[in-house]
Amino acid sequence: MEEIYTLLQERIDNVEEVKKRSPKQENATSVSGIDVEVNTFDSPDMIQHLSQVKRMEKLRIIKENELMEVIFSLRSFDLKQKLRFQAKSYEIMRQVKNDFTYEKYKNSGETKDVAKLYLNFFIFLKMEGKVNDLKRAYANNKFMGYPIISALMKWLIEITRDHFQNVLKERVRDLPNILSAKTKKNHPP
Repeated sequence: MEEIYTLLQERIDNVEEVKKRSPKQENATSVSGIDVEVNTFDSPDMIQHLSQVKRMEKLRIIKENELMEVIFSLRSFDLKQKLRFQAKSYEIMRQVKNDFTYEKYKNSGETKDVAKLYLNFFIFLKMEGKVNDLKRAYANNKFMGYPIISALMKWLIEITRDHFQNVLKERVRDLPNILSAKTKKNHPP
């Protein structure tokens, strides 16, 4: 499971890196002599960087899928694994959504406490479908020994993937406006 945590952390780090490489506002003087704000890049290779990050994401997804096949084949997890899973989950949740806190968080490793952590995160994200899925999975876990930790791991991966894609889409969507603003700054009419 450590390999999965490493891949998730790499994804979070890539998101932060993309955010840091975002354009920043600079003041410039237009041809007419009026001060205007212009977007500039921290580095001239933003498009190349985004392409590289997307390639890395594709490889990461392949690795995650392979690891998840192994994790789903496990029928149970020991207390040490559950403790680590609970702690890493909370850490990653906080990185995805800085303002998420769970006041009653206690790192017990008990399935009930891990499920409550995820339930509160899904409620925070307003993911009602996941809330219902979690409730069903928890009931199945209690009565049939369903490996709920595997399902929770899968959902955490999905959330970090969505977070990554949303940040990337936001940057790509801003790219044409940013490039045109930069071109206007470098080549006044």
